[in-house]
Amino acid sequence: MLDEYSGVLLRCDELQYHSPPSREQLTVQLVKNLKAALREHAVPFNEIKPVCQFIYINTTNTLDVTRIASGVFGVSSASPVIVSTIIETESLPSNHTFYKEVCETNVFLLTERFDAVGGLPTGSQGKVVCTISGGLDSPIAAYKMMKRGCIPVFLHFDNVPYGDESTRNLAIRQAKRLSEYIHGHEIKMYVVPHGDDLTEVLRHAPRKMTCIFCRRNMYRLAEKVALLENADAIVTGEIIGEQASQTTRNLLAEESAICEIPIIRPCIGDDKAEIEKMAMKIRTYEFAHEAVSCCSLPPKYPTVYSKLEVIDPTEEKMDMSWIAAEISEAEVIILKDGVTNG
Repeated sequence: MLDEYSGVLLRCDELQYHSPPSREQLTVQLVKNLKAALREHAVPFNEIKPVCQFIYINTTNTLDVTRIASGVFGVSSASPVIVSTIIETESLPSNHTFYKEVCETNVFLLTERFDAVGGLPTGSQGKVVCTISGGLDSPIAAYKMMKRGCIPVFLHFDNVPYGDESTRNLAIRQAKRLSEYIHGHEIKMYVVPHGDDLTEVLRHAPRKMTCIFCRRNMYRLAEKVALLENADAIVTGEIIGEQASQTTRNLLAEESAICEIPIIRPCIGDDKAEIEKMAMKIRTYEFAHEAVSCCSLPPKYPTVYSKLEVIDPTEEKMDMSWIAAEISEAEVIILKDGVTNG
């Protein structure tokens, strides 16, 4: 009886926690994204429609549709199915285990359930600027926000002449990998030169606080990009205590550089084992062996407890005209074209 499936049934568990009006809006967005994903991969389908708490895709290419739909945010699991209004279980082969999902008068018969990425549909939340350094943590932070429906605008700080050119290329490849999870939305990446302001930091800041002032400048640049892109937040991969610049006191000193755009740190309480596990899952771990130090400036004995009263007098000596200059020199890369997904 199951020689030929008639379609694919998608479960959208996260959407069920929302009110009916919100759930309807999220479902509309998810259907658009599914259409964009299938068209992007040139996989044919006949119809995509909500049925009860599910989404049903009518197609004969059930294997390809299941694989692609499982990678679309908002889908929690997928199953190739046969649809019937009446199913007599007694007539089913006894050497198979069958399951049913019931929706009003329709019964969906299936044998397998494939886990999907879950979360909320891309585009159901606003844009966020996701910093990408070339390391393990920042891609995970970006992915976590993408899973919650946010559209990422990737941002890499090019530290040349204090960093290796290969780091830039690695960051671009990481962003391209993450963009594979987005369908029907334009994805940009900014590569912002970061050398001039680092020179200014070296000229004026205490050597043990080099990284603190560097990160303050990064936040300033990220805020400018966020304002240009009408983004709602800046996303970083920082983890408490992982590096000297990521102690709680230093994070306070660093983020006080900006006030218009909030900073979100999705990985803040993770440990390295959790990061590595997720990196393997989303296929960014393979870049780990290529990662090199993105900067040659970290001091041998960095401060772990920044004195806030040192920061303002130090920055008063700095030439801050580099902000506008570096933003104007930024390279903007279109990683993925927006696709009409209606």
